[in-house]
Amino acid sequence: MPPPPAKTRPASTGYVVESRLSKGRLEIFSGREYEKRTRIKAGFLGFDDEIPSLPSGKPLPVSERWVTVLSSQYGCSISCPTCGVSALPFKGNATFDDLWRQLVEGRSCYPGVNYAERLAIHFTRMGEPVLNGAVFSFAEWLAYDGKLKIQEELGLRIEIIHPVLTTMMPEWDSTVERVMRWAALKNHDFRGQACLRLSINSTDEGQRRRMFNGKAMTLSKIAEVAEQLPTPLGRKYCLDFSYTGNNLIDSQALAKLFDAERFICRIHPARETDACRRNGIKTIDPNAGSRALLPISDALESAGFDVLVMMPHAAIDKRKGPDQATASDYSRP
Repeated sequence: MPPPPAKTRPASTGYVVESRLSKGRLEIFSGREYEKRTRIKAGFLGFDDEIPSLPSGKPLPVSERWVTVLSSQYGCSISCPTCGVSALPFKGNATFDDLWRQLVEGRSCYPGVNYAERLAIHFTRMGEPVLNGAVFSFAEWLAYDGKLKIQEELGLRIEIIHPVLTTMMPEWDSTVERVMRWAALKNHDFRGQACLRLSINSTDEGQRRRMFNGKAMTLSKIAEVAEQLPTPLGRKYCLDFSYTGNNLIDSQALAKLFDAERFICRIHPARETDACRRNGIKTIDPNAGSRALLPISDALESAGFDVLVMMPHAAIDKRKGPDQATASDYSRP
């Protein structure tokens, strides 16, 4: 029996699709990107200008930059206090076929488009992707057979598939093996056209325990894993900081743990989600622009890191935005 039809609602830069798949409802985002220069400050990329407030403008067409954000799990077993998915019941991992079906649904949002210069595939809509082995099998399949099947079955020709793995590095037996597997995918299978982001957020272990519900590796353990990673081909690996305004970030301590020749730092304001409000977590006002993050970015640059400051676009920054999965979206039986 075919699955029931997906429910699609417009979001600021595309569409959010809710599909009922093997274990229940999963959510997908499919849409466009804004030009980097309008919302990124990164001296190492030549983007030196401060971003004075929330940037505005039109996103790029999907034929240039198509972004899909897939769910790796039904709910999430980590339950971070800033994430709306934490309020949902956890029903297990998405299967390989679930991931393919999500990609099919994401493609259906733009039926008139038959070419994309670049398709970025993130696995961060719902769930912690390192906990799902199907994510890695799916990425391997994308590297070798994905383009042809997408073109033959979905009528979409793609020049570059760019998968992105973002992980909080769960304290779990298979984490190291899977992160090493992704690094190999990045360097060999995708020839550098893939990204590995490690969610760090703070260098204070007490804060990190609260941020990741006590389920993340310590920073020293993550650094030990980082030392084992091969030299990245293409873009460097990324240390990601979702900044609330209270994060403790010791740039010198970070530089002692992670090689700035192999890692960049990416900083962005944390979104004020329903979960943040429910848990009393205050966030900075992104209308202050990139200057609000200047002391941290300057300190990290002084410690030797390339630093990318990313601001939300004016159309995206909703206090409870349509791009954020929340429990209220899943209140229906």
